[in-house]
Amino acid sequence: MFPLFKNINWKRYDESTGVPSLSKNTIKKIRVSFPQNNEQVKIGDLFQKITQIITLHEEKKHQLESLKSVLLQKMFANKNGYPAVRFEGFSNEWEERKLGDAVSISSGVTGDATLQDGEYRLTRIESISQGTLNVARLGFTNKKPDQKYLLNLGDILYSNINSLSHIGKVALVDTAGIYHGINLLRFQMRNDVDSEFLFQRLNTTPMKNWAVSHANPAVSQASINQTELSKQPISLPTITEQQKIGSFFKQLDKTIALHQRKLDLLKEQKKGFLQKMLM
Repeated sequence: MFPLFKNINWKRYDESTGVPSLSKNTIKKIRVSFPQNNEQVKIGDLFQKITQIITLHEEKKHQLESLKSVLLQKMFANKNGYPAVRFEGFSNEWEERKLGDAVSISSGVTGDATLQDGEYRLTRIESISQGTLNVARLGFTNKKPDQKYLLNLGDILYSNINSLSHIGKVALVDTAGIYHGINLLRFQMRNDVDSEFLFQRLNTTPMKNWAVSHANPAVSQASINQTELSKQPISLPTITEQQKIGSFFKQLDKTIALHQRKLDLLKEQKKGFLQKMLM
């Protein structure tokens, strides 16, 4: 019965003028079609199995996200210069540096905020709101920006002008042919810095807390001065250990994303079955 109820368009019977509501008499009058009992059982079993598989993937994704959260705390050096968990073969103390010594930091170019499409694509604040580079939320310009603004794969975009809840958010550039727009800073790695490592490092709680504590508050948004940001302390191991850590978290992120894609597909399939099997 439950899948049948989910497929009813309840809004169609809404009697309210404010908070949605249905009277008992109206519910009684809603007409629904029922197959024979044995078909009802088969349909019910199908949706029960789909729901169980969805729940399984949701639990697995949650477990992986929890694991990542713990490892982000354990695999990066604390105040004593050593991480609590590290790969075999690494034992040296991490080097304390300033962010400006690890990356070059630059501002972007202005686009046309009125354009919904254009010849050249630009990043903007919304482009990294989910912590990844979302190409569906880019800005545009029809005037070709200087070549120096063309983003490289592996660059990191940093939200330095935003609400406090989003300040310090980062995204790794994984798509070619996009230019660096304003209101996001661009980090370009120096020779001894791995971009995947630094991306994960910037996603740790201490780095996010630093961003919030050093932001200049305003009425609707806060900002971090580029000079101040370049002074942010950051501890780094050897490039070999950075690459090992970065590669590990990259694979973990891919696994989490795989479960999310499976979840999205299963939910779409369930929705399709509901529409086609329970008319």
